[in-house]
Amino acid sequence: MTEPPTPLIEQEQTITHAFIFKLRYSIIVILAAFILGLIIGTLIPSSLVEQIMGVIVEDIDPGQYSSLATFWLLLTNNLRVCLISLVLAPILIFEPLITFTNGALITAVGVLTIAKTGSIGLFLAGILPHGILEMAGIITCAAAALSLGITFDVAIFTKGLKAAWPEMIFQLKVFLAGVLAIPLAALIETYITPWVMEMI
Repeated sequence: MTEPPTPLIEQEQTITHAFIFKLRYSIIVILAAFILGLIIGTLIPSSLVEQIMGVIVEDIDPGQYSSLATFWLLLTNNLRVCLISLVLAPILIFEPLITFTNGALITAVGVLTIAKTGSIGLFLAGILPHGILEMAGIITCAAAALSLGITFDVAIFTKGLKAAWPEMIFQLKVFLAGVLAIPLAALIETYITPWVMEMI
């Protein structure tokens, strides 16, 4: 007798468990880098943060573009970061470094925003609607890329890429799953985040 098909919920749980188990060390490293970045970000001088924000705003100033153009700029910038992280995956320090930088920028901008506006709510409104989904996607991509980089580097010097290919395929699938969160986060940042901020 053939076994009955696995319920969809059980399949999703199996995929989730496989993701957590196979990438657990990479997830720990990436989360540690992100949390460390959040802490260090509070120590960055406000003058430096203003210079960094000036460059970012100059590149992506919503006031200069239509909503659709703003969405496209945000999307392509984040996807470019994901693509670079995938290409540079064999350089193992890159993924923790980019995640650390993201964490540091979040709290650095937060401290500056709160100092200038006196409003924690304004900062949270500007970061939470899209930030949770965006960072979940970026952290997933970073963890998958780090794991992929480790697998690639080990395979090059040991068993060869052919033997490691099934594992690398799984890591690429997880990476692409993280990428799927990026367009939705860009949509939220373009259309919902400004609306939420106006309500504060």
